[in-house]
Amino acid sequence: MFENLKILDCTIRDGGYINNWNFSVDFGKALYWAVSSSGCEYVELGFCSPLADKASLFRNCDSKLINDIRGSFKNGARVSLLVDFSKELIAGLFPRQGDFGADILRIVTRKADAERGAELAAQLAGKGYETSVNFMGISNYTPSEMNALACLMEKYKKQVTYFYLADSFGSLIPSKLRDILKTIRSQTDAPLGFHPHNNLQLAFANTLEAIQGGVSIIDGSVNGMGRGGGNLPIETLLLYLGQVSPTRYNALPLLDFAEIYMEPLKKQYKWGNSVAQVVSGALNCHPHYAGEMLKLKIYSAKEVFLALSKIPFDERAEFNREKNINVAFQYKIEKAKKLMPVTTTKVRGLVGSSQGKVLIACGGGTLGTSMDSIRRFVDETKCAVVCVNNNFLPERTDAVFFGSARRLRQNYQKGGAGVQVILNPYIEIDEGEGGPQDTISRIPIDAFSLNKEYVFPHKLPTNSGVQAILSMAAIGFKEIYVAGMDGFSPNERNLFYYPNSDSPEKKAEDESDEKRQEFETLNQMTHKELETARVILAEKSAAFWIITPTIFQKHHRVVWEATT
Repeated sequence: MFENLKILDCTIRDGGYINNWNFSVDFGKALYWAVSSSGCEYVELGFCSPLADKASLFRNCDSKLINDIRGSFKNGARVSLLVDFSKELIAGLFPRQGDFGADILRIVTRKADAERGAELAAQLAGKGYETSVNFMGISNYTPSEMNALACLMEKYKKQVTYFYLADSFGSLIPSKLRDILKTIRSQTDAPLGFHPHNNLQLAFANTLEAIQGGVSIIDGSVNGMGRGGGNLPIETLLLYLGQVSPTRYNALPLLDFAEIYMEPLKKQYKWGNSVAQVVSGALNCHPHYAGEMLKLKIYSAKEVFLALSKIPFDERAEFNREKNINVAFQYKIEKAKKLMPVTTTKVRGLVGSSQGKVLIACGGGTLGTSMDSIRRFVDETKCAVVCVNNNFLPERTDAVFFGSARRLRQNYQKGGAGVQVILNPYIEIDEGEGGPQDTISRIPIDAFSLNKEYVFPHKLPTNSGVQAILSMAAIGFKEIYVAGMDGFSPNERNLFYYPNSDSPEKKAEDESDEKRQEFETLNQMTHKELETARVILAEKSAAFWIITPTIFQKHHRVVWEATT
């Protein structure tokens, strides 16, 4: 079973999705030595991109890089490069193998381009290369499409060295892979490869199933570094093979390499298992969907899973941000229709006892720096106090508004006895996690107006503070004051994102260009949501003002000297 098995290391190529291929030539040399010394047959140094004008070193490898990395190592691993198929690619763009130095070119193709990708691989074989066709997202092929794929393999098996089944989303389970292999093997004996991902922590189990099913070559990477849930850790496979076929491979050079080179990388760049990757794997879904939703910090993992499960199966492989938003929106609306809106007697009583005035306490830093002024304001106005997502004012909280199921899960038990809980229209409290029913209110969905003239950036307001403003108006408050809605500023730590980390690495992440752009996007979204909320409140003869320092100056109102 293992005698003819071959192993390909793809640490640089697939791991580059984690660090944008920011590897040094010295790293490449050390990896090549370790892979070769371990007995692995192939090492993939990156991409061959003949149409790219500019690309980083490993995004478009040339013969100089290949020769530099190989050095004087004799009989080392054969060098692989990956080619992203596009219809503009023709065999004439590639040099002959003897003039280039790469041994195998692997053509990665989507379902619609399978035939043309195989044809290109066959043509490149004529230029002296070993070739493979890597079929992405194999878990998304229907039975009839799998049959057609087997016929394609049979057609080109004399020219193409390997036909790879790529578990791109890490969603396969061994029994499903077994069925796929049986379907293919019933129609062709073409040599197969397997490229696993580890979203469901099944990369190793699926690899053993692939070997049992007669797959000829397996991909892996050191420490599993790779896109999505990561790859099969190649050193784990070698250690296993060392027990069942002791003379084939030696894992020790790769273990040394992992300790010296990969451990520092893993501290700097985190990869592998995460909630987003587990959800993506379980639903056979492009990982950007779950990642984008969880990044907003307004959805619980349960909500993400249930919302994404509404995407039609055959549409999950390609990421579409607009579809992502629409699916989440529809999920929330349908959920809200099934949950009963209710306002408790105590919450209704707050409107009368405060003469229709309420202070909403959000989570910005000015809530702390302005606390003395806020306390005086509350004492003078006799307003009710509603805190958002459990940002409690000491000794004075009438109710807590939750605009996020995620925050509810984190903070519900912190409220203490007697504190009223107000939920947005689509948050549900599971059995066992809620308190007495006479302390829980839920706002009706029409408080977040679904009329066409009120279009929120994400169809519904996403900012919990904006949700609280609309909810207080729906309950009956007419004067709504907001503290702690600061907006996001570059170079300022924000507890919303980083509750427990002051490490240099996290600080650098906070101040990165990517984080600045994320903050700016959130600011723009909140600004639009505040504008829409003001129009909705005007129809209810209500109004709101932000009374602590804020970047949303249009909505700021000075009510004490400290804020000027």
